[in-house]
Amino acid sequence: MGCTASVHVMPYSTIQVPKSASTIPKSDSTINHVDSANGELVFEEERKQKELQKKQKKLHKKSDGRPGTSESGCRLVDFQMSSTNPSLPQYVETCVEFIREEVMTFVNVPWEELDRGINAEGIYRIPGNKQQVEILQVKLQEDPNVDIRSLDIQVNTVATVLKSFFKDTEPLIPPQLQEELLEAAEIPEKSTRLLGIRGVLRKISPVNYEVLKYFITHLNELSQHKDKHSMDSRNLALCLWPTILRMDFSSYDKMAQSTKIPGEVIQTLIDQCGFFFHGEPEC
Repeated sequence: MGCTASVHVMPYSTIQVPKSASTIPKSDSTINHVDSANGELVFEEERKQKELQKKQKKLHKKSDGRPGTSESGCRLVDFQMSSTNPSLPQYVETCVEFIREEVMTFVNVPWEELDRGINAEGIYRIPGNKQQVEILQVKLQEDPNVDIRSLDIQVNTVATVLKSFFKDTEPLIPPQLQEELLEAAEIPEKSTRLLGIRGVLRKISPVNYEVLKYFITHLNELSQHKDKHSMDSRNLALCLWPTILRMDFSSYDKMAQSTKIPGEVIQTLIDQCGFFFHGEPEC
C-alpha cells in the first residue's frame, strides 16, 4: 500500500520475448493486463478463478459456525483404517509406531553406539525439516502403510507430519464438548474432577475416542522418558493442546485468560491416561 515501483523503459529493439511465451496455450480467455512488476501475462479467466477461490474460502469460514473445525472438512472415518484397529487411521498408526520405535532406540542405546543420528530432543516441540515434511506427507497420502525407515526421515519430521494431520482433520475432541470439558476440569475435588472429565470423554464418537485414546497413550509413554528428550507431560501438553482441542476464542482477552486451563486438561489426560482410557485407578 502506498508503494510505487520504478519502471525502466527499454527500447523496443532490446526487448526479447522469452521462449516460454511461444508455448502459451490458446484460450478463449482474454488477456486482462500485463503485470508491470514481473512481466507475467495475467489472463482474465485466471483472475476470475482466483477471486472465486477467495470468495469460496470466505464463505466456508462464515458458513461453518462451529469453532475448531478444519477447513479441509476431513473426517477421521474417511481415512483408511488400520488392519489391527478398525477405528484407527493407518496414517496415524504408521507415524506413531515409527516415533515409538525411534524414541525407544534413542532411550535404550548409548548415543555413541547409534548407527545414525537419531535425536528425539524436543519431540513434538521442535519442527522437522520442511522438505522432509512435504516428502513424507505425499508418501503417506499415496500409501499410509509406507515404510518410513526406507525414506531416511528424522523422528521430529514424523512428529510434525502427525501434528499437521490432526490440524487438517476434525478436532479429536469436538467443539460442542469443549466447554463441558473445561468446566469439568475446574472442579476443585480431584476424584470428582477426574470422573467429570471421563464422563465428557465418553461422549466422544467411537472413532474420535479411539484415536484420542491411542494418541494420549502414546504421549503418556513418551513422558516417561522425559530425561532423554526433555518433554514431560506438561511440555507435551503445552505443545499439543491447540492441536487436540483447536479452540476458537472470541477475543484476545478471552484467549489470554483461558489458555491455561486447556493445557492443564491435556496434561491431566496424559498423566491420568490409565484412569481415563484403560480402566486403571487414578494416580
